[in-house]
Amino acid sequence: MRDIRLGNPIRLTTKHGYFFLRHIGVGETARISLKPDPAVDRTDIAKEGVVLSRSLNPKDDTSPFRVRVQSSCLFSESFWATDCDCAGQLALALDLIQTSGGILIYLYEEGRGIGLRRKIEAIRLQQIEGKTSSGAFACLGLGPDARDYEVSASVIRQILGEQAEIELLSNNGYKERQLRDYGVNIVKRNRLIPSELSSLQKAYLASKRDDLGHDIPNDVIAPESNGKDPENADRED
Repeated sequence: MRDIRLGNPIRLTTKHGYFFLRHIGVGETARISLKPDPAVDRTDIAKEGVVLSRSLNPKDDTSPFRVRVQSSCLFSESFWATDCDCAGQLALALDLIQTSGGILIYLYEEGRGIGLRRKIEAIRLQQIEGKTSSGAFACLGLGPDARDYEVSASVIRQILGEQAEIELLSNNGYKERQLRDYGVNIVKRNRLIPSELSSLQKAYLASKRDDLGHDIPNDVIAPESNGKDPENADRED
């Protein structure tokens, strides 16, 4: 079992409201030091993130506790890419947690866990050869989703308790199954679909439904979508 630790809280003021934020450290990142120990296994060095809550003690929020597990998406969240719903999901999750409590776990897992370099390679295959994101991943010898949810499950247990009842904010059934396999007590899963979507975002949601089994209602999908990824689609949930 990996060493997964939470840092001390800081206050974060955002356009979605006021939150408390803690660092999530895994492996070496759990032990902050100015002099790295050469004997420490560095395989988890990039595995870190943060957890946000509106309450200093989220256990005081109403159960079931809303939980969003979000993977980083540089292009959507930093560069405002118009073919991806990640930034919209992040904003919606923050609004919901600010209103009703719970936690948002944010981990640096670009490209569903394959990393930024391979994510860009996959996008290039999509643009040049017209592949879907999962097809591009396969060409690189990768599965459709490389993420593991041990860290998220540990954070949920540490903050909310071993038997806390969880309302998962996600369209991704694989994410739900993985968290359950790690012992998270999910009593409900709610879709997380932004109200305003571009035609490219709707087409990408169609591809996530068709290729990855995401829970996307038909009325959300653009009529012109054929289930193929639009140019540049590369994203997470």
